[in-house]
Amino acid sequence: MKISVKGIALSLSFPLAAALSIVLVADRSLTAFCAVINAVLHELGHIIILGACGCRVKSIKLSLFDISIKKSSRLLSINKEIAVALSGAAANILCVMLFYILYRLFDIGIFRLLSLSAAALACFNLLPVESLDGGRALTLLMMKRLSPELSLKIVRIISVAVLIPMLTFGLLLVIKSRYNFTLLFTSVYLTGIILLKTKSDYCLT
Repeated sequence: MKISVKGIALSLSFPLAAALSIVLVADRSLTAFCAVINAVLHELGHIIILGACGCRVKSIKLSLFDISIKKSSRLLSINKEIAVALSGAAANILCVMLFYILYRLFDIGIFRLLSLSAAALACFNLLPVESLDGGRALTLLMMKRLSPELSLKIVRIISVAVLIPMLTFGLLLVIKSRYNFTLLFTSVYLTGIILLKTKSDYCLT
């Protein structure tokens, strides 16, 4: 599915659309709905900082295993690229505070759920894993001193060091609880993204 919003081409893959539809219909707790809202706010954070850095977003492609934002060909400094990488999590952290304040003011449960969801998404994306914003920011930070190739190799080693315990604890949690697949699914998902990723696209000045 493809649409255009203010000159930005939005593309949503069929597998992702189908998965979102099933989850949103089946989930009566509104947890999935809150996660989607915070995911949109996360991407808006990236788009706003890209705009502040003088880059125009050309397209956003959402698929089951990746969200790809293509910007104009203007090159950014490493510091600006780091700011862009961390802007999504920063937006979620701001939303944690905003939604919590709204919850305390109006005592409406969905604001509490939105706040918790935003916190979880921020923590998740800040993990030092190659396919996440935290891993990208760490790679860029190391590129100030090291070559891009060496920086990427180091981050991949760190990613493995983070994902192995996550996979282990995720499996143990499934065995113990017999129903909680969240951590295991997340770990497998991140591992799959790294395995499917074949190249790096860091464009720096």
